[in-house]
Amino acid sequence: MFKYYSAPEIPKGSSGRYFIPPARFEIEFHHRGELNTNLFKTKQCVLENVTVDYAPNGYATHYDGNPVETRLSLIFTETTIIDKNAVEEGY
Repeated sequence: MFKYYSAPEIPKGSSGRYFIPPARFEIEFHHRGELNTNLFKTKQCVLENVTVDYAPNGYATHYDGNPVETRLSLIFTETTIIDKNAVEEGY
């Protein structure tokens, strides 16, 4: 789903000339069910890159072929500039 929502949409009949931007995410950090105020806040983000490594410590699978270990890396980019005022507000 991460890969799907990080991709833009190409409307039918547009010949790839126009894009509908990818989904926007609002990320919050929680601890024990409450907003964690010890960490920074983020503004609206888009998911810029999704990387899946099925062999982070060498190739190994279970008997059915599923990987033993998987590492998922997500890179988000905020859609607005974080200036000094935003940093003072906790962003």
